Amino acid sequence: QIGLNLSPELSDRSIYPYYTRMSTTFNVYVKPLVSIVTKFNWKKIGFLVQDYSAFKSVASELERDFMARNISYSKRMYFTDATAALTSLL
Repeated sequence: QIGLNLSPELSDRSIYPYYTRMSTTFNVYVKPLVSIVTKFNWKKIGFLVQDYSAFKSVASELERDFMARNISYSKRMYFTDATAALTSLL
């Protein structure tokens, strides 16, 4: 089984032992994002997440890491229209 699906659910080898992903999940971006926020000593951030299950999984992981470092959200939004979401964040 080979696919391009980015869903982290497919990483569970107990359910999908033969699945091979041709790309990585978005969870690889968690540590670099946390590092950037920490490097700039930001304590409050705005966070936009596309309304897609793979992105929601990453957002949950980021939220845990940010909370562990006392970083809070001024606003967090799940969106389908990126332009409207960005406008409402400003």
